[in-house]
Amino acid sequence: MSLFQKLQPSECVQNIYEAIEIIYDNVPRVIVSVTAMLQLEILRQSDKGRLFCQGLHKEECPCESNTKNFNDSYLADACIDYANREMDLAASGRFDKKDFTVVTQPFFRDINEPPMKNGEVNKEFFAPDCFHFSQWGHALVSSWLWKNILEPVGAKTTQGSASVPSLPLACPDP
Repeated sequence: MSLFQKLQPSECVQNIYEAIEIIYDNVPRVIVSVTAMLQLEILRQSDKGRLFCQGLHKEECPCESNTKNFNDSYLADACIDYANREMDLAASGRFDKKDFTVVTQPFFRDINEPPMKNGEVNKEFFAPDCFHFSQWGHALVSSWLWKNILEPVGAKTTQGSASVPSLPLACPDP
C-alpha cells in the first residue's frame, strides 16, 4: 500500500470505526469522544524559517512537508475531509445505545491560522519536537476541548483558536 493510500481519510476513519467497534462490543457505559483532525496547514505556517522543524516533519508527517504532492489547498481539503468523516461517523447512530455513544469534538476543524503572538507565529505553542503541543499549547487546546464537550451535539464550535484560550472556562448547565 502506498503512503498516499494510507493517508486517505476513508482509510483513517475506517480504522477509527474498527477501534470503536472493539470498545462497543466489550466495554459497557462508555462515551467515546473523538477530537476532529487538526488543520495541518498550521504546522506548515509554524515551520516557515525553522529548518529544524522542517527537517523533523519530513519524517514525522510526510504529507505535511511534501508541498509538491500535497499543496496547501489539497492539505486543507484533506484535513476537512478527515474531520467531516469523523463527525459523520459519530452522527451515524451506529454506536448509539442506552449506555454507549460516540461524539466528535470538532473545534480544530476550521482553525486555519497558526498560533500568533504580537503579530508573529508563536513558537511556544508546539513542543521542541515541533509537532506535539507544548504545555502551554495543551492548556490552550484543552480550553477549547472543554468548551466543545459542554456544547450540545449539532451546535459545537468548529473554529477554536490556536492563539487565544476559550476563557472563561465553560460550566455545565445546572
